[in-house]
Amino acid sequence: MKLLLSILIVLILKSSNVNSYGESDSQGNPCSLERESHNLINLARMFPVQYKTSFMNGYSGLSSVLSSYSAVPPLYMDNLLNRMSKAHSFDMSLKNCFSHSDCNGTSIGQRFNKWSTEGTWAENIAAGNKDGISTNNQLICDSPSGNKVCTPDGSGQDGHRKNIMGEDYQILGVGYYYTSSSTYNTYWTQDFTSSSNLPTNPIYSGYHTFYPSATIPKFIAMVYSETQTISTMSIVFVGSIGSADSKLPMELTYGNPSYAAYTYTPSTYTVACQKYYFQGTTSNDSTIRYPDTGYLQVSKDTTCLGWSISSSVSLNVNLGLENPSQTEIAIKFETSTPKATYPPQRNWNWFWDYKLLSKNNNQQQQQQQQQQQQQEEEFQQDEEFYSSTSKLIVNSSVILIAIFIISLLF
Repeated sequence: MKLLLSILIVLILKSSNVNSYGESDSQGNPCSLERESHNLINLARMFPVQYKTSFMNGYSGLSSVLSSYSAVPPLYMDNLLNRMSKAHSFDMSLKNCFSHSDCNGTSIGQRFNKWSTEGTWAENIAAGNKDGISTNNQLICDSPSGNKVCTPDGSGQDGHRKNIMGEDYQILGVGYYYTSSSTYNTYWTQDFTSSSNLPTNPIYSGYHTFYPSATIPKFIAMVYSETQTISTMSIVFVGSIGSADSKLPMELTYGNPSYAAYTYTPSTYTVACQKYYFQGTTSNDSTIRYPDTGYLQVSKDTTCLGWSISSSVSLNVNLGLENPSQTEIAIKFETSTPKATYPPQRNWNWFWDYKLLSKNNNQQQQQQQQQQQQQEEEFQQDEEFYSSTSKLIVNSSVILIAIFIISLLF
């Protein structure tokens, strides 16, 4: 019985997320664009009215957008869910399809079950946008014609918005992938699920976005706690070799010290791949940090890694994270009817098809194909590992319970 219990504990530990919160995995996921999307989703969830007012310039019909949705707590980024989202974006990009089902016909429900996610879930997909904020805004707007005239709340066509504002979800995965030879070049997947195994860091997310300025980053940290209040929040820029770090106070822009969006916008920005992290103190003098370890990096695209354990500049060599040089964007809205086998609360009915007309970059095609093949094999190994691990945990649990019952009888 002790042996079985030990096996069960090892399996549970092996299948859990071993990264400290805010870290990237061994392949650099989540990347910078995925982190931007995650952070701004949290801003929209916690402060929907303020978000549409400050971050959706150029859209019309906003008076009926995010007006009937209540503010909800932020979402933690989950590395496993991020990996699943990335795998789906990779699949759509490599095999040139655009669907909630996998390109080989595997249903969305089978995919979620294969990756061993728990509870209720939802998914948004998009294609053709080059950054997190434009993708989020198109999904929130939910315009049937793609002309930035937004669908009203409760119209039945605001399914993406409903997923983003869903109160049943606690964790999020955002997957982005770029392939120059695919129809839309850039593919996005947002996966939302409920979870009971959550981090404890009150800084749910933190990153930067180049909005409204295209040259000056705005740094945003999203904080939520039912038990703590934040006394101070700062952003710390890592100094170059021989120079000290620079710790600067952040402004409590929205909310209160236990439910807040803190921001900092520099007057100028010139340092490529600048390392930074967020640091705060609580009312009981505890220090909090995001990410837990390592450093974030300033990047407008994916040239720099989104996170690095090193304090020196870390560049991104993943060709699947390149950004196209956009020349024209056309948007088409489609609907997908859920199959009868799916529970009704799983809402992925509405999704976007963003057509991007852009020049293809073929100079690195052979190298990109080799890397795509390698990543496809790694994603397949991930799916097989998490699927087999889940089955082993279930089987071990059943055996353990049976032995326990027998021991009570005898």
